[in-house]
Amino acid sequence: MNVDKFIDKIKRIDKYYSTSKINSTIHSMFQNYKDSQSKKLTDQSEKLIEWIPYSQFINIMEIARGGFGIIYCATRDQKSIILKKFKNSQDTSRYFLNELKSNQNCYEIKHHIIRIHGITKDPKLGDYMLVMQYASGGDLHKWLQKSFADITWNKEKLIILWQISEGLETIHKADYIHRDFHSGNILYDLRHNEERHQWLIGDLGLSQPANNTSSNNEIYG
Repeated sequence: MNVDKFIDKIKRIDKYYSTSKINSTIHSMFQNYKDSQSKKLTDQSEKLIEWIPYSQFINIMEIARGGFGIIYCATRDQKSIILKKFKNSQDTSRYFLNELKSNQNCYEIKHHIIRIHGITKDPKLGDYMLVMQYASGGDLHKWLQKSFADITWNKEKLIILWQISEGLETIHKADYIHRDFHSGNILYDLRHNEERHQWLIGDLGLSQPANNTSSNNEIYG
């Protein structure tokens, strides 16, 4: 999907229609996209993002706030999800677009990357938000503070390193670099119905194609 063209359509629809009309129109756009791709896709349907009406979310609670936006936890269909709102997203800020595009490209490969389920819009504030996978175990920094004395090399540490390296390999295979890689952006997905849990890399809002030139001499990974 050409994300730039899609967002441009959203902005043009936004100017002329009510929230209910926007929801139905954008949902139709996503459905047309899914239908057009159905002949090409086999088990890849989970890679397709969707427009999700804001009314589907309940128990919305702010859990973090940073320089680029606000993170909320919410419930949809009895499952926890994350809503990520960027500052000035009414104008579809470059961080919003960047995270959407880079995540979609990386998820083509699919190893150990936080998934974006879709896009929504806060009808009161007019902000667009990413609807993302919820990692119930928190981030690596906090997890190590709590569990460092109990983890061993022959089990947890090697698995953590392996899964993080898989996530970085996914980003690099998609020809991106993360540019904001630290323990706070490595998230633990506690899947209680599976034997092994997952460490996932998130927050691709600052990522960029690897062949882009940088205006400084910093080293990124």
